[in-house]
Amino acid sequence: MTIDPGCCSQLEMTVYNADPQPQSIMLEVVLAAGDEGRARRLRLGKQRVTGMGSLTLRYPIPASAEPLSANLIIVNYHLYMPRMNRSADLAIERFVLVPKKW
Repeated sequence: MTIDPGCCSQLEMTVYNADPQPQSIMLEVVLAAGDEGRARRLRLGKQRVTGMGSLTLRYPIPASAEPLSANLIIVNYHLYMPRMNRSADLAIERFVLVPKKW
């Protein structure tokens, strides 16, 4: 399946956080076209995890984004003090692409 970022205003990522230090976790979302020799990427930014339980993080897709038929959603976990050497107790539940309003 490929994703055309031009059709959408944002990507919503729902996560379940059971980590006792949520403020030390940021999640970055990148859309990528991995079928080429060197993957083209569109970075949607970072969001800080701010609570426990099920949370929805929203990543705006820039209107000026270069056309890209993405077939990968990459999520980078950025861990900050005091937990830099311990993994996050956080699971990705789902992604939703929100269509643009015409």
